[in-house]
Amino acid sequence: MAIDSVAASSSQPAPKRPRPVACKAKPRALPIEPQSSSTLSHPATSDGEDREKNKNNGKGKRRASIESSHSCKEDISRNNLRPTKRSKLELAVPVAHKHEQFWVLDGNTVLEVGGVLFKLHRSRLIDQSTFFAGLLDEQDVFMDDSVVVESDEHGLVYHLSNTTPTDLEALLQLDRNPMAYYFSPPTFQVLAAILRAATRLEFDTYRAFAVKLLENAWSSSLMDITTETKTNAVEVVILARTCGIESVLKRAFYEMVRVTGYGLGDGELNGDNGEESQEISRADERRLERMREHLISAWSQVAVRVDRSFKCPNQSKETTTAGRAHILGSSSASPRLPGCPSLSLKQDAWERRVHDSGLYDEYQFDPLCGLQALIDIKWDEEEGWCSDCVRARREAWTRMRQKTWERIGVWMGLDN
Repeated sequence: MAIDSVAASSSQPAPKRPRPVACKAKPRALPIEPQSSSTLSHPATSDGEDREKNKNNGKGKRRASIESSHSCKEDISRNNLRPTKRSKLELAVPVAHKHEQFWVLDGNTVLEVGGVLFKLHRSRLIDQSTFFAGLLDEQDVFMDDSVVVESDEHGLVYHLSNTTPTDLEALLQLDRNPMAYYFSPPTFQVLAAILRAATRLEFDTYRAFAVKLLENAWSSSLMDITTETKTNAVEVVILARTCGIESVLKRAFYEMVRVTGYGLGDGELNGDNGEESQEISRADERRLERMREHLISAWSQVAVRVDRSFKCPNQSKETTTAGRAHILGSSSASPRLPGCPSLSLKQDAWERRVHDSGLYDEYQFDPLCGLQALIDIKWDEEEGWCSDCVRARREAWTRMRQKTWERIGVWMGLDN
């Protein structure tokens, strides 16, 4: 899949935002050396000696205070020179370091993200990113608090707070080798990092590519839903909400609702990639609860008992247990008798195949796969139901699967 062709076909455009322009950095306040008052222990002395020492100490304090006042004024007047000692708060701030791969020697644009320095080519950034095209043209039209510009030993440095080092690195790896994921798609964590960075920094072509990969992995087609549940459903919901990709929400919500605890765990996701811990919104939690109620109701309506409203055209009132045994026990190739087991016999078969087997409980939260399981049972060959009856029921269950899948979008507020 060519990345350029994906960009044109993607149905998920990035949310529009004003062009960012760097804000000039505010002067950094000098760290103030905290005054320490330590209590020293002295050997016992006479009252006269104590008074003499206190008198001398008082003079020393006044002299130190005056000298300190002059010293502060001199520091301020001498271009705010840094003091030789730094406060504990300042020492705790990590020093920015160069990225091992993306500090390009012949680069001409320095970015600082989360304490990591990237040196890249300005022309490449402008060519691939609408965000950088607006940032680096130096036209102060719109202001964006996510960018601060400073000058240091590296020259002009753009400090970005709208992405993380891990996300930017994943995006730059794709930009370095766009064919890297042509035959083997990236892991979900890498794909999510690319998508977040491409969305926030407006690398539209790479965003379209990442969206297409995510849509393929989380297909909204009913044909792609199997009994094998998918992992990372919670992360997909958060990613889709963050980056504006509604096309994958339907599948992700269904994957959440059909597992115990909605796959939430403790309800919180740790930001291993530098992101803050995240969780789904309370509104989405309520949607999941309502959706599960609807799914339980839909499954119970079809699976609690055999549908008594359905009348088999070949059902014979004279069909008995002995007659059914004769039909099932016959090993000859003679045509099956036209009669179909009675409703009571069908209910007995339903109890064995649906309830006693555990099928009903297994698919209580997953009616789509539950209905498919009913379709796959060999009601004709193993239970003696006539072919017309089995065909009609399978068609009804197939329609019910499609209708339930369509309703999920409405229940979750994704479709009108």
